[in-house]
Amino acid sequence: MQFLNNSSVSNLNLNKFTADSLDIERIAGSSDSLLLLSKTGLKAYFTKTNKTVQLKNYAFSTCDQMALVDSFVVVSQGKTVCQPGIASKYSLFKINKFTELVYINQYLSESIIDLKVMNRKIFMLEAGGVLGVFEIKNGSELSKVTEFSVPTGQFIRVVPSLSRILVKTTKGMVQLSYNANNKLEKINEI
Repeated sequence: MQFLNNSSVSNLNLNKFTADSLDIERIAGSSDSLLLLSKTGLKAYFTKTNKTVQLKNYAFSTCDQMALVDSFVVVSQGKTVCQPGIASKYSLFKINKFTELVYINQYLSESIIDLKVMNRKIFMLEAGGVLGVFEIKNGSELSKVTEFSVPTGQFIRVVPSLSRILVKTTKGMVQLSYNANNKLEKINEI
């Protein structure tokens, strides 16, 4: 896997990472860290130190959703095709100064079918169609800021430059705006 590190315009470089599994399902990251979710679990690769860390003792699956916000990692699990018998939840981890993934907290939830990050906020779409917006508070808790119901929502796309969220439904697409007052408002539906 190759990725372009563009953290400095005057020093663009191509970093290479060789994963031990070809079953990578999800990737998230920044110029400092790359998160990989595969059949072997969740791994973090730190570009500056060329170090790889794997979270063990967590029943991650390739159906899980994950996101990286600053030095925090959010992973949703359970009630999926991969883990139908596991209770739905999402977990919060932190990448500490020693480039280790440290467990912080876990929250029970409805089944999360999609999870995205926009402008340092975490957007989670539940199987029941509730789109929740979360932020990290006090360095250790994931707090819901607002929510909006799109009953037949299937997955989401975010457009950070416009502060827009597109929710794919069984009948079409719903476009929402996310404003400075932390409100989700429906713009239109096609």
